[in-house]
Amino acid sequence: MIKENVIYISNENLQFISGEVQRDAVRISDYFHIPLREGTMLNGVIIDDYDVKDTLKKLKEKGITEVKLVIDSAKILAKPAVVPIMKEKEVIQFVKDELSSIDTNSEDIIYDYAYLGEDESAKGASKILCVGVERKFIQSYVDLFADEGIEIIAIEYAIDVLISLTKQLPGFLDKTYAIMEVDGSNLTSVVFMNNEYSLTNRSRVFSTKGTDEYETEILNAVSLLKQFSSSSEAKKPISDIYIFGLNEQTQASLFEKIELTLNVKAQTLPRSKSIYTTKQTDKKFDINDYVYPIGYLQK
Repeated sequence: MIKENVIYISNENLQFISGEVQRDAVRISDYFHIPLREGTMLNGVIIDDYDVKDTLKKLKEKGITEVKLVIDSAKILAKPAVVPIMKEKEVIQFVKDELSSIDTNSEDIIYDYAYLGEDESAKGASKILCVGVERKFIQSYVDLFADEGIEIIAIEYAIDVLISLTKQLPGFLDKTYAIMEVDGSNLTSVVFMNNEYSLTNRSRVFSTKGTDEYETEILNAVSLLKQFSSSSEAKKPISDIYIFGLNEQTQASLFEKIELTLNVKAQTLPRSKSIYTTKQTDKKFDINDYVYPIGYLQK
């Protein structure tokens, strides 16, 4: 398979992966982070064009002229649904109707969907993730990258690639769990019930990173997720939470508090022997540093 360059831009850095899928394995030949100044990005929206352009220049200097981009934002409309057998045009219209119920103010929306698997409750039915995003939101990325001579050849939604990644990593079968990204002051939590995608929850942390108050706010967010899963139709509370985006010191302290206070096992995403790198470096490769780009390669 052809090598792919994949980028995800968080509030704190640009994440780059270059890799290819070989049979059932992901072979990564290059990977790195480029830090961003605080305030450059906010909730997936480009705030400081100049800082992003400076970052893209560094990519161009490495000879990178084509990329696939993973995006995430509260601006992206998303909703799981079940559809019977339909033609492509009919599915898109279904997606449009589904998403119109959660947002009627946006204009010029691009609609799409991701196949999540068969639905066992009805013959021939499929589970999908309905997705919609304003065209100008996408265009802001396309134009900015083009200004620096880099072409975006494909765009994927972060939650969709995360769902794909869970199907490839070990240890998720028959569990109700959550995966949380800590991105500066933003928390994005994705709940899976019996390893099936349920919902995405977004919240903010207002305390200073590294303080006890900061950990307490994240702990409270995990508690709310547990309460939701306990009160849902599945009636199977969250047993595990996988958190990425924390430094090691905060991670160790917070994980202990979650387990002692909530009786929920807290950990980072598990490693997989099928995801490996050929890059020679002193720093150990960790998929938790590149969750969305790797999830894209796994699709």
